[in-house]
Amino acid sequence: MPGAIQSITWKDEYDKAVGGSNFNLLALHILKSTPYIVAKPNLCLSYNKWGRPNSPYVIFKHDGSQWQRIPLSELPVEFKEINLAVVFTKADEKVITSQSPMSVELVKKFNAGLASPESKTILREPLPIAQINQMCEERVLYKGSWILPDDPIARKMIDQRTK
Repeated sequence: MPGAIQSITWKDEYDKAVGGSNFNLLALHILKSTPYIVAKPNLCLSYNKWGRPNSPYVIFKHDGSQWQRIPLSELPVEFKEINLAVVFTKADEKVITSQSPMSVELVKKFNAGLASPESKTILREPLPIAQINQMCEERVLYKGSWILPDDPIARKMIDQRTK
């Protein structure tokens, strides 16, 4: 934290249920010494695990001792920028690795060509449900396996396997 004695760590470790990490970090913002993280679930299993949020973010606020998940409505409205995530090609690697730290302006430049608006700025409005469903099919975790929400055949097969 700028001007603080202590450091704050945020970790996203391997999660067996999703087969990797849970999140792609999009933004870190600080207001009155309180840090906030905006993350996007990493692929569909993580998106389902985290409740299929719409707008598609999982927001964390550090309460002074630990990170707490908060709803998007509690993220201060002045936070609008995606300032951590960069989508780039191999040709851009030299420019990116020479920047330390990378400016918000450069992040915006690299992300300007993205088709998904939720990767350019922090959206406050929900995406159309059809778009959400097209991005990620809904799945539920049932006895360690991801299945369609009301799939009795999958449930029966899993139940037989776990006996």
